[in-house]
Amino acid sequence: MPMVEWLNRHGIDAELWFENHVKHQAVIRQITVPSRHVDSDLSFDPLAFNRRLAAYRRELRRSPPRVLHAHQARASLIPLLAGYLEKVPVRIYHNHGLAYLGYRGLMRRLLRALEQVNIGFATHVLLVSHSNLQAARSDGLLRAGKGTVLANGSAVGIDLQEFAREQFNATAQTASRRKFGLPSDRFVLAYVGRPVKRKGFHFLLRAWKRTRLGLKGNILLVAGCTQEECARALDQEVEGVKGLGYLTDSVTRRHCARRSRHWSPIRRWARGWARTPAAGWSASLSGKSFCKVCSIII
Repeated sequence: MPMVEWLNRHGIDAELWFENHVKHQAVIRQITVPSRHVDSDLSFDPLAFNRRLAAYRRELRRSPPRVLHAHQARASLIPLLAGYLEKVPVRIYHNHGLAYLGYRGLMRRLLRALEQVNIGFATHVLLVSHSNLQAARSDGLLRAGKGTVLANGSAVGIDLQEFAREQFNATAQTASRRKFGLPSDRFVLAYVGRPVKRKGFHFLLRAWKRTRLGLKGNILLVAGCTQEECARALDQEVEGVKGLGYLTDSVTRRHCARRSRHWSPIRRWARGWARTPAAGWSASLSGKSFCKVCSIII
């Protein structure tokens, strides 16, 4: 959303197209930029897939864009395919992490194939880290010269004012630890993300268990999944793990950044979009002379 806001504020017409998913209603209600609901989630039902693809193509014909900027693997296939068929000049696939690296066997092959298809329909590919770029090239997903990492790597950037050092002083840290009932003299590691293998969640839990840090009174604070989900991941409770469940963006910003250390394989601080180079990337490719929507961010 901040990316779309930034583009419009600088004279580039842009819209946010989103999937009206029931789990995302809290976020959807916060949308204040030009937007529209267009189903784009990948479906293995051929009829549903064709219906969504046809609807997406109709929307693109109604508002022919110069740039289509699609995020994440699963949500990008239909937009990129529709953009390819409708001859959208610039189609950016913004990969948020190579999910197949976290799996083996059939799932790994399927997820890798999805990446290949998305990259094939895109004219430009953005990745969130240099290690992902290296892996994509070494695995043959990207040919030499294709693929870009913005700055030192990020999905959406970080708001340096929101995360200014002075906002995380000793007083703020004490208040944050008190809120979550954390000891003032113990090491705290924070994880932000869903409890899935491709996020490194299971790897982190196994590493935490092997180090026996929890048995020494230290805390692994998990934002994004419940205590039950933490235990289910390894089929047992792990000492020192504290699941917080789903947190709102404001709570996450205020408290999870004040931990001793922070683990998040893909850092997605939405507030940083307004200042991320990705906004400039879309702007530099879109131009300002096109009618209606110049840039679509999915």
